[in-house]
Amino acid sequence: MTGVYAISLMERGLIWEDTFLKEEKMISVKERLEKFIRQYYLNKILKGSIILGISFIMLLLVFVTIEFLGWFNTITRAMLFYAYLAFNAGVLGYFVLDPLARLTGLSGGISYKGAARIIGNHFEQIRDKLLNLLQLQELGQANGADGSGALLMAAISQKETELKPFPFVKAIGFSKSIRTLRFFIPALVVLIVIFSFRPDYITGPVQRISRYNVQFEKPAPFIFVLLSKELTGISRGNYQLQFTTEGSEIPGEAFVEINGINYKAQKSGPNRFEF
Repeated sequence: MTGVYAISLMERGLIWEDTFLKEEKMISVKERLEKFIRQYYLNKILKGSIILGISFIMLLLVFVTIEFLGWFNTITRAMLFYAYLAFNAGVLGYFVLDPLARLTGLSGGISYKGAARIIGNHFEQIRDKLLNLLQLQELGQANGADGSGALLMAAISQKETELKPFPFVKAIGFSKSIRTLRFFIPALVVLIVIFSFRPDYITGPVQRISRYNVQFEKPAPFIFVLLSKELTGISRGNYQLQFTTEGSEIPGEAFVEINGINYKAQKSGPNRFEF
C-alpha cells in the first residue's frame, strides 16, 4: 500500500509539474502579447500626435488665409475660432488621449485574442495557431490539474515552437506611422517660410481670430506720402502741398482736412495730388 501511495503522489506531482510548466510556457506568449499591446497603443499615440500636428498646422493655414483675405466680422471670426478649437480637440481626444487611456488602463484595451487577430492579419500563416494556443490555455485553466495536462502541455509546447520565429511587433506597423510625417513636414516648412517672409500673414489673422470679440478696421490699400519738404507757410500767403500715394490701389480723388472741413486736392498725375 505504501508503494502504491508513493506512486500516486508521484503521478499527482507530475500532473502539478505539467500544470506549472504549462503556465510557464504561456507566460512567454502572454508577455509577448502584452508587449505587443503596449507598443500597439504607443504606435497609435505616435501616429495620433503626428496627425494632430498636421491638423494644427493645416487648419491654421486655411483659417488665417480665409481671414487674411476676408477681414470677417466678429461672428464669423468667433465661428472660425471655436471651429478650430473643436476640431483639434476632437483630433486630440480620438487619436491621442483615447489610446493613452487604453495604454494606462483608464479605459478598456484590446484583449489577448484581439491582439492575436491583429497579429494574425499580418502573419496569415499563424492566424489560427495563436488563437488556438490561447484557447488551449483557457481549456487548461478550466480543467485544472487533471490527467489531460500532459496532452495540453504537448500541444502548447508545439504551438509555441511554431510561433517563436514570428516577431509580433512587426504587425504594429511603426513604419506606416513614420510615413505620416511626409504630410507633417511639408506643412511645417510652409508655415515656417510664410512666417519668415510675411509674418503679418500669420500674426494679423491669428490676432483677429483669437480676439474675435474686438472690432478691427481694415487698413486702406494705400498710404499718403508727402512730397513737400517745407511744411510751414506764411499766414495769408501762398503754399502748395504736394503728396503722392503708395499701395495696391490708387484713389481717384483725395481731400485735405482743415479745421474739420474737407477740401478737394487737385490731381497732378496718376497717383500725385497737390493742394
